[in-house]
Amino acid sequence: MALALAACTGVWRRGPYHGTTERIAYGPAPSNFAELRMPAGPGPHPVVVLLHGGYYQRRYGADYFVPLAEALTTEGFATWNVEYRRLGEDGAGYPGTFRDVADATNLLARLAPSRRLDLAHVTALGHSAGGQLALWLASGSRLRFAPSDASARRTT
Repeated sequence: MALALAACTGVWRRGPYHGTTERIAYGPAPSNFAELRMPAGPGPHPVVVLLHGGYYQRRYGADYFVPLAEALTTEGFATWNVEYRRLGEDGAGYPGTFRDVADATNLLARLAPSRRLDLAHVTALGHSAGGQLALWLASGSRLRFAPSDASARRTT
């Protein structure tokens, strides 16, 4: 948690970011994308799913978590910085925002082999509204919520 706070406030600076960043769409909406940051090395790499806050308002986005994503990637974690539909965007709210988080997370299973992701070690980390989404993502209620054609899956 200290690393997360330091990265977001700009206090933590280990050096320049040397990982790779790939922007990947997980759905058709403009906000249906995530940024996958990969650390150097052969992997497989543990994954941190980042869910930004901003009380679900459109003006706050995934860019808020870029410093944290870079800090975690520098420490050896792959990061999946998820953007999702926020209030004011078509389909946002319930269940659309939850569908976005489920769809983005489910995509990791397809990406894992080619991107060297260790899905046995996944952590969901969120701030404010993103904290609520992270708790939902980790909860058993997610398994009962089938918002899209592909039901949500939990990896244990």
